[in-house]
Amino acid sequence: MVRGMSGRVAILVPALFWGLALGLVTYRFGVLPFILQSTLTWVVPGLSMGLFIGGLQLFRQRPRRTRRSEPFPLMPMLGVGGAGFAVSFGVMYVAFPELSRAPLTRRALPGFSLALPAGESTEQLGYPTGNVMLKRVGDGTGVVMVQWEPGGAMTPDDLQMIAPIAAKAITKERGTAKITTIVGPGKKPTDTIVFDTDSVDMEMSMLTCGVRHVLIATAADSGLAPLHQRIVSSFECKPDPAQEDTAHELPFPLALELSGWHLVARDEEVTQVSSDNASLVLRTLPATLALPDLATFIGPAFEQGGAHVTILEKRDEFLKVRIEQGSDSGAGWVGLFHCPTGIALVLGLANDDAVAMDVYNRVKATRCLKPGEPPTKWPESH
Repeated sequence: MVRGMSGRVAILVPALFWGLALGLVTYRFGVLPFILQSTLTWVVPGLSMGLFIGGLQLFRQRPRRTRRSEPFPLMPMLGVGGAGFAVSFGVMYVAFPELSRAPLTRRALPGFSLALPAGESTEQLGYPTGNVMLKRVGDGTGVVMVQWEPGGAMTPDDLQMIAPIAAKAITKERGTAKITTIVGPGKKPTDTIVFDTDSVDMEMSMLTCGVRHVLIATAADSGLAPLHQRIVSSFECKPDPAQEDTAHELPFPLALELSGWHLVARDEEVTQVSSDNASLVLRTLPATLALPDLATFIGPAFEQGGAHVTILEKRDEFLKVRIEQGSDSGAGWVGLFHCPTGIALVLGLANDDAVAMDVYNRVKATRCLKPGEPPTKWPESH
C-alpha cells in the first residue's frame, strides 16, 4: 500500500505517469524519425518505460476500495493522463524540434551570409571557392551543403545536369530529378532541383552573388522542403569589391604544354582545345570540392547531353571510356588531377584508342602550376 496517499490520488498519479510516457513515445516515434542518430534513441524509450512501470507499481499498491458502490475514477484518470500527455509532448516539441523546425543561426561567410542549422561541420572558407558541410542536422538525419565558386547564373538545364553529381556527393545514391521554384531571397522565385532517391530526398538551389554562384543543397528522409526554403530565403549577398576582381575565374591548374594544339571554345567554366586528331575538354574544380567516385557521375553527366558512355577501364581517378552519340562514337578518357590551386577535370577524346591514351600520358606527366604562375595560353585556330 502507498502510505500517505488516498485511494483516489494513488490512482490519478499512475494515470499521470502513463500520460507522460505516452506523450514521450508518441513524439519520439510519431514525429521524429524512427532511426535517430541521437541519445534520444535510448533515453526517451527508457524514460517512457520507467514512467510506465513506475505508474503500474503505484497502481498495484493503491488502497483497495472499501465500498463496492464507490465509482472507479475513470474520467479523472483520463483527464490527468491527457494532461500528462500534453505536458510531455509539448516539452519534447520545444526541446527537440523535427528537421523542418530546426533552429537557424545567421552565419557570415566570404562575401555572403545565410541562416544555417547546427550540425557536425567541415568547411573550407576561401573567397573564390569554398564550402561548408553540416551533418546530423536538426533531428540528426539532415545534411546541408553550401558551396561557392566563380561563375554566373545557371539555367534550369544546367542545374538538372549537375544534380546527379551533387546527389552522389551527398546521398551516395541515384534517383530522379525535377525542376521547381521556391521563394528565394527578397521573395523572388528561385529555380530548385528536387532530387528523389529510394531512401533520401535532396533539394538544390543555385544563387548568384557577384562573380560567383552559391549552391545550397539539403538532404534528409523527411521534413526537407521547409528547412531548404528557410535557408535559401535567408541568403544575403555582400560581395567584397577588392576580392571580386580576382575571383571571377579559376585558372586551369595544370601547366599544359601541347605543341600544335589550339583553342576551340571557352566560357566561364570549360575550355576546349584540339589538335588534328584529338581534343581535350578542361574544367577547373575548387581544390576544396569533395567529389564522388568518377564512375558514379560521369555517365549521368553525359546522358544529360544525349550521349552514352561505356566504362572500359577504371583505376583510381581515371576512366577509360567509349562515348557514343547517335551514329558517332569515339575513344576517350576522363581524369582528375589534384593541384594546390585546384582540381583539373580533363576529358580526352580521339577517334583512335592509341591516340587518346598517348594524350592521357602527356597530360598525366604535366606538372601543376605554381601559386601565382599564369595559366597556359592557347593560340586560337585560324
